[in-house]
Amino acid sequence: MTDDDDLAEETPPDGCRLYYDSSQVPHEIVKYWRQRYDIFSLYDNGIWTTDDSWYGVTPEPVASYLSLTLAQTVHYLLIPSV
Repeated sequence: MTDDDDLAEETPPDGCRLYYDSSQVPHEIVKYWRQRYDIFSLYDNGIWTTDDSWYGVTPEPVASYLSLTLAQTVHYLLIPSV
């Protein structure tokens, strides 16, 4: 059994999908799905996402840069309580 077989046997959470082929992808999100490896370097390892989340996901390189920059510059993070 391969890793792909393992992914096929798992059930994604409600509303989440893992697309393997462009024919499975809704027309509205095809342009985002085609960029999947720019957004998620390990997409083939099983990235489950909702169709709506494709519009708002932060690509991995941007998220990595932001987290490194924040880690180097922010010593204390204050989160106000509501």
